[in-house]
Amino acid sequence: MLKYGIWLMVWLSGAALASNKEGEQVTNLIFIANHNSAIEPDLLDVQAIIRGDQSNWSNGNPIVLVLPGRKAETYEHLSLQMFGESGMMMQRRWLKLVFSGRGNPPRYADSEQEIIDLILSTPDSAAVIRAQHASKLATLVVREI
Repeated sequence: MLKYGIWLMVWLSGAALASNKEGEQVTNLIFIANHNSAIEPDLLDVQAIIRGDQSNWSNGNPIVLVLPGRKAETYEHLSLQMFGESGMMMQRRWLKLVFSGRGNPPRYADSEQEIIDLILSTPDSAAVIRAQHASKLATLVVREI
């Protein structure tokens, strides 16, 4: 009986922590891309790009995907929204894609500002960040998720 009581307390405290984390994070994410071809943002399959199902742009250039690293604000939120699993599982999925030859290796950044800087300086790159940063990105393809 005590074993189940301890398990229930751990589960409830985990649920409380998860709800606090979710409450702190902004749920509005945007997809950004530094791609010079004429792309209609609404025609992009953001899920396919982030999940590694699409590794090239329509002109054949490889997509340089920038994902949040473990220290990034959106690490867990992005992985839960796009993959339905933890950030660690997202990284595992990408390792499998890269080592099987089915995906381009993503770059990882430890903050959203670092993600934005990488996107601005890297042609054919793409990432997902919080919508609150959209005003800084006038030169990029931006799509709400």
